[in-house]
Amino acid sequence: MRLAIRHEIALTWDTPPRSVIEHLRIEPRNHEGQHVIGWRTDVEPHGRRRMAEDAFGNAFDSLTVDGPLRTLTVRAEGEVETFDTTGFVRHSIERFPPELFLRDSALTAPDAALRDFANELGGSEAAPLARGHALMDALHERLDHASCRDDEFAGAAKTFAAGRGHARDLAHVFIACARALEIPARIAVGHLSIEGAEERDCVHGWAELYVDGLGWIGFDPVTGRCPEGAHIRVATGIDAIDALPVRGAHHGGSGEKISHRIAVHVAGGR
Repeated sequence: MRLAIRHEIALTWDTPPRSVIEHLRIEPRNHEGQHVIGWRTDVEPHGRRRMAEDAFGNAFDSLTVDGPLRTLTVRAEGEVETFDTTGFVRHSIERFPPELFLRDSALTAPDAALRDFANELGGSEAAPLARGHALMDALHERLDHASCRDDEFAGAAKTFAAGRGHARDLAHVFIACARALEIPARIAVGHLSIEGAEERDCVHGWAELYVDGLGWIGFDPVTGRCPEGAHIRVATGIDAIDALPVRGAHHGGSGEKISHRIAVHVAGGR
């Protein structure tokens, strides 16, 4: 599937900062499940940019802009050819051994309810792959998908207790359960193509599970399916903070607000 993406990020301040430094993770990388045909990122006003990779191998655009400024706009667009690999992630950049992704974070730490829920799925003798599918199916049925703000995360335990959350919150619940079962898991952040969907104000997120002998496999509790070509994978991390599309600091100023406008459609159609 050939998908076109347009992602606009607007940063505004009530009191203009003297300068800002922003770290952007918005450009997809190639792997067996996707090929980036073309990508362009423009920034207004112009600043100093340095392209690199972060610790997880994500494309990392370090942006410095001198002020004073009240607005900063990032416009990114491109096309990606995706392929149905039934969720398998092969030939991606891997900086760390899978064992790193057994480590909990504040957003993925399980409580007693999550541990009990995870242990009930598939029985203690179930294979990791079977447990991954059972966990995805159960969370898809149990949790409602809600809208989100890019700087707000409830954490796995609160999301599970509330019974609802945005896509990355649901991914955190999956990850917390998997790690409680001693299965390496991480978050993948990017975009999802849904026929007829309108412009979005938030990136999508799902989980990836590591299975010995098979590698990393994606599981999406929102759709209840493994990625099959409609997902565009942009960044991965221990949790969503590691894969935020924009994160930075400003010298002086106050009242920062960030908004997103994201459109994904099949190339050649609207």
